[in-house]
Amino acid sequence: MTDKLIIRSALTENYTVIPNALLNDTEISGECLAMMVYLLSKPSDWQLSVKNLMKRFGWGRDKTYQAIAGLIERGYVIKNAQRNGGKFNSYTYFVYDTPQIPPLPEKPDTEKPDTANQYTTKERDYSNSVLQSTDSHKSDCEMFDKFWDLVAHKQAKPQCKIKFNRAAKTTDPETIIKAYQGQLTEHRSKGKGDEYFRRPLTWLNQEAWLDPFEAKDIADTRAARAKGRVRNWQKTGFWHENWGFPPDHPGAMTETKEALREMQHGEKKQSKGL
Repeated sequence: MTDKLIIRSALTENYTVIPNALLNDTEISGECLAMMVYLLSKPSDWQLSVKNLMKRFGWGRDKTYQAIAGLIERGYVIKNAQRNGGKFNSYTYFVYDTPQIPPLPEKPDTEKPDTANQYTTKERDYSNSVLQSTDSHKSDCEMFDKFWDLVAHKQAKPQCKIKFNRAAKTTDPETIIKAYQGQLTEHRSKGKGDEYFRRPLTWLNQEAWLDPFEAKDIADTRAARAKGRVRNWQKTGFWHENWGFPPDHPGAMTETKEALREMQHGEKKQSKGL
């Protein structure tokens, strides 16, 4: 009987070389490790697809994004936003079998990397990263509190704070806040209720501040929000106590009454065929 308990085949083709350092990296989860093994088995020009990963592992969207976020945090995956004419177009993911964690050397090696499996051979450029300093920016806590005041769903605050502060190390926190506010305003301007907007942890995990949105006048936010709430109230009868009195109550807020009046007027015009 052999003393070997780990039996390896003598493979000569169709196999993947994976560093032991990656396989034994205790800083990543089992899900992250499984994803890395799968990704490194792909050809160098294979494009990372969230839908493909969800199908392969049987995970939901949030879990898949969490695993990707874990690999990004550790430096195995670099996520770049591709823009066309200044507008967001798509993401490109670069996968490495060794962590690409800053700071890089002052004069990085410009020769072609020797990593066996990467989606695209490209050196990471950190020159455009926005590094925050305590003397020129508000503290992380103050900026997160500003973000949290805007959040439509007050859920998973501790996890959101970790994600926000982590993102603020490479992205101006004001950019994150303005993007969330702008996207929420756009959502409300379409008459959609807050309950249908992405949860904050999902929004942060997906780096949604890079997503495009149509800029709206912030002065219209309250009216758009009231209209969305009233429309949902008409459909479902739901009205949160934090929103004040319901639209048909004499004590309802002014913007709530105006939203109801506007919608009733629109319904009358529609019924008359105008």
